[in-house]
This record gives sequence, C-alpha cells and structure tokens, in this order.
Amino acid sequence: MKFSLLVCCIFILNFNNSFSNSGWFQLNSGTNYDIVRMSFVNINVGWIGLKDHQVKKTTNGGVNWFNQSASFAGYGDLMFIDSLTGWVVGQVNSYRTTNGGNNWTSVGGQHLWCVYFISSFIGWGCGPSSSGPGRMFKTINGGVTWSQENDAVSGNAIHFEDMYTGWAASTNVIKTTNGGANWYEQPTGLSSNMWSIFFVSAQTGWLVGDGGSIIKTTDGGNLWIPQNSGISNTLNSVFFRNSSLGWVCGNAGQILKTTDGGNNWINQPSSVTVDLNSISFQSDLIGYVVGDSGKVLKTTNGGISINIKRINELIPDNYILEQNYPNPFNPSTNIRYEIPKTGFVKLVIFNVLGREIETLVNEKQTAGTYETTFNASQYPSGVYFYRLTTDNFSDTKKMLMIK
Repeated sequence: MKFSLLVCCIFILNFNNSFSNSGWFQLNSGTNYDIVRMSFVNINVGWIGLKDHQVKKTTNGGVNWFNQSASFAGYGDLMFIDSLTGWVVGQVNSYRTTNGGNNWTSVGGQHLWCVYFISSFIGWGCGPSSSGPGRMFKTINGGVTWSQENDAVSGNAIHFEDMYTGWAASTNVIKTTNGGANWYEQPTGLSSNMWSIFFVSAQTGWLVGDGGSIIKTTDGGNLWIPQNSGISNTLNSVFFRNSSLGWVCGNAGQILKTTDGGNNWINQPSSVTVDLNSISFQSDLIGYVVGDSGKVLKTTNGGISINIKRINELIPDNYILEQNYPNPFNPSTNIRYEIPKTGFVKLVIFNVLGREIETLVNEKQTAGTYETTFNASQYPSGVYFYRLTTDNFSDTKKMLMIK
C-alpha cells in the first residue's frame, strides 16, 4: 500500500513538471455559434463573423471579444482593409462600416457568397444566379451599388492582387486581367470544390478544397500543380506570409504548415475536433484560426509544438541561460535555463539575419530550472541564436546546426 502511494506521488510530481504546448491555444470567444470568417488588420485588432448571427471584435489579440452588430441574416463573408473600413455580405444585403464596426450601414442589395476589396471603394463579390451557377459583381463606390460583371461563373472564394488581376474559384478557377470586365477559365485538373484561394504575387498562389486538395501555381494560374497534403479532410482556408511560409486549416480540427512553398506539409495539432473555417497570420509567428461552435485558436510561435520540462523544484539563486546541447546539432538541441522567481518568460530563436523564426516559451512560469527542445529540421544548416527574456533578465547565446 505504501509502495503504491509512493509510485502514485512520483507519477503526479513528474506529470506536473512536464508541460506540453501544442502551439495553438484556445481563446474565449464568448459564443457557441459557428464562426465562418475572420479578418485581422494587425496582431491585436480583428473581427469574426458568426453564421446567421453577428460580428464580434477584439482589440487585444483575442483576449476579449465584444458584439458589434445586430444579426446579419444569411451571413456570407467578412473583410476589413484597415482598422476602420470593413464589409459584411450575405443572402439579404451587404453592410459597411467606416468606424471599426461601431456602426454598420446597409449598402447594395446583392446576394453575395464572398467579397474582396482592394481599397475603400473598389471591390468584387460572387453570388448565385437563377439561370446559371453564379455571377460576379463589382463596386467602385464601397458597395453602395454593384454592377454585374459576368454570368454563368461561380466562386466560393475570390482574391485580387491589384485593380486588374484577380481570381475566383469553386469547381473551376476563373481569372480576370482587366478588373473583372472579362473572365476566362484556368483548368486545374480537379473536379472537387475549392474553398479558399490565396496569392502572394501575381504569379504565385494556392487553392485548397475537398478531399485535402492543395494546388499551386507559379505562373499566374496557367498551370496548377497538385501538392500532397497527406490528409483527406476538406480544407477550408489557406494563408501564406510569403512564397515559402504558409498554413491551411480544415475539417475535424486540421491545421497544416509548410516552410517550403507547399512541397512538404507538417501537421500541427489543434486540440479541437470541430471544423476550422478560416486561418490568418499577422506575422510569421502570430496567427488565428476560427471554426464551428465558437472556436477561436491562436498561436504565438507559428504553431510549433513545444515540450517544456521543469527539471527540479529547487529555487535558483540567479537567472541563467545555459549553452544548448548538443552543439553543433542535427536537427534537435536542448536548451536549459534557470529563473529565481515567478514571472513572464520568453525564449525565442533567431536566424543569422536577426529574424525571429520560432518562439519556444512565451508564458508565465514559477521559479525553477526548465528545459525545452528546438527542432530545426525545417531550417537550413547555419548559425542560430536563442534569447531568454524576463522582466529582470535578458541573455542571448549562439548555436550551430550542421546537416
């Protein structure tokens, strides 16, 4: 009996001294409604659109959300171009705000599924048609009036690079090079629905959709190349920071990340099982995902899973950042540090250019000795730096990875 109790105590102690950070953590959105879309203009200010309901806003990075509208019947899409100007579109009407969502004005009367604005005046939308699969619309006065651009075309998603060049996607992809006056089809070789489109330039973009489909173009959509996502779940949203770094999200809590333009996709555990509908990043490390049942997830380290171990309970005399081991390393190395009192701790990895590439620790920790692991398998060989920062201490050390 005493032996069993001792084993139990040891297990509990070891469990409490080992922390696992999935890279994504949940925020309290204050709602159980499905969240269909979101739009962030910086790391702190953003909006979420609730299905057949209302818009909610945060000004502190998702810590708090407050209602900003009455119900929007048949909600379809949401987009903000800055901290003041945004639109909501849906089955019944479209709405516009010019004061950050404090007030909404009914504009237009089109039934729109999706919308994309490149300025406070010029935007495009796609909607249904009684005589065909869909219609494309354009506004040059901020949505007050919409002119029909084309018939017999459809779009679940739309993206414009400038006032002339844009794409819309559903079971096919269409492109315009004259601001929507004319659209022409760009064959993808797929017959499934595509739900999200994102371009980082006029040449390079991605589409995601049913069955885990991801396709990429590097010539403006003339040729679409399939990429292997490794999953069969429907993917609902894609977002890229540049031609290499991007994420997708989809049904059943799926999140994937790539650091090589989509040649390889890495699964990122989300800790939820609901369908995730929209993903967006405001820096290489800070991003958000929204989904059904009011789920809002956030990452401050690019979504990388981190394991943090508390080595012992003894309180150190000083702050210490130890040299990583092994060093040189391939592809993983351990980093140990000591903090003499409870406080907020941040441990960040930099490349040789001084750019933050990963955040290993970003939380309040009690006094003690900790250890975490940096896995650099997705990065090239070379010199890297790691910096420990607390309220009273900062130190930086160099390490070397050789593949």
